[in-house]
Amino acid sequence: MNTPQCLMAEGLADLGLHAVVGAGWGPWTAEIMADLGLRMEGELAERMEQALGMLHGVRQDAALLLHDRGADPDEVVAHLCRWLLVDERRARQMLRFLSDPLWRAYTTTYVEGYRLLRAWLEARPSGESLGERYRRLLDEPLVPAVVREELAAAVSPLAAGSGPSPLAADPA
Repeated sequence: MNTPQCLMAEGLADLGLHAVVGAGWGPWTAEIMADLGLRMEGELAERMEQALGMLHGVRQDAALLLHDRGADPDEVVAHLCRWLLVDERRARQMLRFLSDPLWRAYTTTYVEGYRLLRAWLEARPSGESLGERYRRLLDEPLVPAVVREELAAAVSPLAAGSGPSPLAADPA
């Protein structure tokens, strides 16, 4: 629990469709679900995932409000409702997760795993497909420190002015 491997696993899970199927994963998933007798709005799901990707930090902010700043639980619920556009019942469920002694720190693995691996996937060398880059995460024993080193090496030459940042195109 709360190991570097958990951070990698949650990032992998959150980015699987993006990396393996790519743009258009929503309609693709809707087709598969339809074959199983399930209905979903694939294009809407894909657009929602893109929008929600920018809100990953809200849950972590709520954890910091609760545990670092000593905010009242009702204040945390209000924060979750406002920024995630969830109803109070859902926000209180999230608060239970954030308050549980076993799970409360785990929120960070979702947020930071997504951020780290999304940036690393996008900073891939030219000629390497997104799927190939993702496969490395499955096949090699990469840990966050190694991924951060590779990301820093990939971004460093760009920061020196050799070209546009691969991260600037998609901030999610």
